[in-house]
Amino acid sequence: MTEIDLLSGMARAFVGEPDFDLRIRALLRISGEFAGATAAYAVFNAGSKAIEIQEWPEETTPPGDKHARESLLSQSRRWEEVFTQGDLVTVDGNSRGSVPAALALRDGFSAIVLALVVEGRREGFTAFERPDAPESWTASVADVLRTSSLLIANAFETRAVRARLDSVKSNYESFFNTVDEMMIIASGNGTIIHANDAVFRKLGYPPAELYAMNVAGLHPEALRDEATAIFESMVAGERDSCPLEFAACDGTIVPVETRAWRGVWNGEECVFGISKDIGGERFPDSVPLLSRRIIGSVPVNPVFRDFLGASAATGKLFSGLERFMDRDINVLLRGESGTGKDLLAKAIHDGSGRKNGPFVIVNCSAISGELAESLLFGHKKGSFTGAIADSRGYFEQADGGTLFLDEIGDMPFAIQAKILRVIEDKSVRPVGGATSKKIDFRLITATNKDIEKEIGNGGFRQDLYYRIGEYPVFVPPLRERTGDVPILCEAFLGRFLDLFELGERRFAPDVLDSLVAYGWPGNVRELKSVVERLVLMSGGTVIGKEDILMIDSFARAEARRDEATAAEGSGSMADLERATIVRMWDAKGRNLDRTAEALKIGRTTVYRKLKGYGLI
Repeated sequence: MTEIDLLSGMARAFVGEPDFDLRIRALLRISGEFAGATAAYAVFNAGSKAIEIQEWPEETTPPGDKHARESLLSQSRRWEEVFTQGDLVTVDGNSRGSVPAALALRDGFSAIVLALVVEGRREGFTAFERPDAPESWTASVADVLRTSSLLIANAFETRAVRARLDSVKSNYESFFNTVDEMMIIASGNGTIIHANDAVFRKLGYPPAELYAMNVAGLHPEALRDEATAIFESMVAGERDSCPLEFAACDGTIVPVETRAWRGVWNGEECVFGISKDIGGERFPDSVPLLSRRIIGSVPVNPVFRDFLGASAATGKLFSGLERFMDRDINVLLRGESGTGKDLLAKAIHDGSGRKNGPFVIVNCSAISGELAESLLFGHKKGSFTGAIADSRGYFEQADGGTLFLDEIGDMPFAIQAKILRVIEDKSVRPVGGATSKKIDFRLITATNKDIEKEIGNGGFRQDLYYRIGEYPVFVPPLRERTGDVPILCEAFLGRFLDLFELGERRFAPDVLDSLVAYGWPGNVRELKSVVERLVLMSGGTVIGKEDILMIDSFARAEARRDEATAAEGSGSMADLERATIVRMWDAKGRNLDRTAEALKIGRTTVYRKLKGYGLI
């Protein structure tokens, strides 16, 4: 055997043989043949005073238990000496140069014995025998046997580590399968690669079908895009958990609360998800999400209990608010009318250290210029006609708590400079008063106006804008968080059913489609009004398409969609243009500026076209 044959054979044995026992015996055989040995042994500490022997050729030890200590001793007392002393045993107690001293054995045999070192500890040895005198072993042969012993030690060590890992994995999977929560592991592309018993028990999928699915396929088809976005936001760490729904194999819907995170499984980066069945009634897949009573199961900060939503956009909004909620800075809430800015202002107050103090709400659009100063700063008795007693203004009423100035963009310009001074000095002097009083308050403001445009037009002070907007927050419109529509509808449905003392109602699937697809120019306020009307108009337990078409805005939107569809099929450029503009008009909540921006044409052009269509 040449050295090339030796090295290639050892490499194939070490890398290509997955079975560790066969790998060790192959290394013994290849190195033993090169050394001219007639037998080779690898003796290893198997724990609890047990000894494991791998040998070549096989069955060279006397019959009996090869893993018992007696079997080892029957081979040679010197093997026992090597093992117990943990060192090379030589005839004279020394090594000669680079060649370990060989042992003289019975019947003219000799052997070289080399320690097996694992993690710095001597855990066994290899022994190679041949029918020669001890002096016949050469340095080159000894080097080969050293290399072989290192590879054999590595194989023993790797096998032991693999056994420990398998034990840990087995224990983990035992725990994995005893919990009642559904636990799923998915690859980087979302393919399910592992699931515990609870998944199969509660969802009913056969293993072959489940392991061929993408994790998005576990959700009802109508909700997969939204569920995927929510899932990705959890994996990205933007939210801790969220209510979702799984579609079982038989079509029923299982409401769950899910957490997801990234981790490593079998050496690969994967996505882990754990879903708790939040109980309640199981619904056929034909019953839409908004007709399932999941309100109250949304696992978010309790201060957001009144701002219902589980969409990715809402989760991002909540995460941003939580980061500064307890910091005493001025907050400016920006967004369209009806998006719930007032609810978020109260949530910020409730989540702050001022939650036990007053929360004073001021509608700036309702304040007239003549009364603004008195209402905001208070007045002294006799300071003007009708001032029959001292009065505390809104700023002073908020002392120790939070002042919420809603629609700050409508604040009369003449009073803005005085408001700025109160914010900066944290003191207020009532109308007719001689002295100022120190006050401690946090300021939250809100507006649906383009403040920058108002500043440019001279309707709002830039310095006041900088003071109130220390932390600006954009509240997305409902059309940008359509995943919240079902939850909001469910909340309003239950509220109005209780208010009007009506029996159970639910929405038909095509009504759900219409509600989700609608642009909601009036946002949540409009949605609430629509649900109230649907509850009152519906005569049966199912709110159907005929009910929703009784609402003018939906009837017109439906008619425009029909016209657009017909126009698209007509082939006429004019009809196609009309269909495109009308579709975008509806999608952007019938807002002229946003429609023009989306179509990338002038606002005047869009206005002229819509006016020609009879839509404005």
